[in-house]
Amino acid sequence: MRKVPTIAILIPIIVILGFLFVIVVPALTNSVIQSAVVDTIRHDYGVKDNAYVRIDSSMLKLVRGSIDEVYIECPHCGFDGITPKSLVVILHDVKFDVAGTILNKKGSKLKSIREADARIVFDQAGINRYVAEKYPDLKGWPLRLYPNLITAMAKVEMLGKVQVSFVPRITGDRLVLEPQDAKFDDTSTPSNDVVKELRKIGEVAARNWVHEIPIGLPVSNLPFGMKVTKVLVERGQLVVSAGK
Repeated sequence: MRKVPTIAILIPIIVILGFLFVIVVPALTNSVIQSAVVDTIRHDYGVKDNAYVRIDSSMLKLVRGSIDEVYIECPHCGFDGITPKSLVVILHDVKFDVAGTILNKKGSKLKSIREADARIVFDQAGINRYVAEKYPDLKGWPLRLYPNLITAMAKVEMLGKVQVSFVPRITGDRLVLEPQDAKFDDTSTPSNDVVKELRKIGEVAARNWVHEIPIGLPVSNLPFGMKVTKVLVERGQLVVSAGK
């Protein structure tokens, strides 16, 4: 009976081991490290479990404890009573402790984040729900968002509709919708000299009143050391940019 040459047996084994070493082991290591980093980010920075987190980096950088970019998308992450329509955070040049992150997922193993940027979008309906709950004096004054303009309008008996305009302001690390002006819509009701005079008085009273009620939106407690840097008012939504 002929013996199978030893070399014929070793070649398939070497091929399989080579495949495991070149393909499977790096892929498995990559997966383990990425999973551990994602768990660390969720635990340390309060990123919800339903958020989408993607890590973009080469295998070589990962095993050295470096990540080029982390993309986080969390549409249902709330800010103390107000939930944005969308929230996207991008982290750049993240350094982490490889061994510590893998062995102890719930420890704070991120060493540094060079840069963080966020884009937060609030829709008109969400802002109005928040204002109705937190600012009872503004009940019946629904906000309307137009390009570069925010208004609220309510009807005053006999005098017609009064419109208040707001502009977003960044005060320190807070975002405030600051009242700017109040005026009556002359076309909303018939007018005479008495009504015109009452409207003038009403506008002054409305300005004084609304200036006491700036609307603060709770977006100051941002993760990764970010602060609000820019606010853009679009039709039906408020777009907030933040960065570190």
